[in-house]
Amino acid sequence: MDKPKLPKISVTTNYEMFKRINSNREINKNHLRKLRAGIQAKNLLYLFPIVVNKDMEIVDGQHRLKASEELCLPIYYIIDNSITKA
Repeated sequence: MDKPKLPKISVTTNYEMFKRINSNREINKNHLRKLRAGIQAKNLLYLFPIVVNKDMEIVDGQHRLKASEELCLPIYYIIDNSITKA
């Protein structure tokens, strides 16, 4: 049996390349504050990349993206071409 192909993890500080979609949760300021504190204490963002679709729309990770942007840290991301807005 063939092993599944693992997605490539990319990294950027160009936060503007990512787009929100209607299904994204609103940014929760309390969650964002706790996330920023955790990242400042021990930055593990490289272990938890955000997931975007082929149009660079955020499917998972809008809080991590916002925290990275506020802390001026690189964001790690995976493009999953099979994910759609649906």
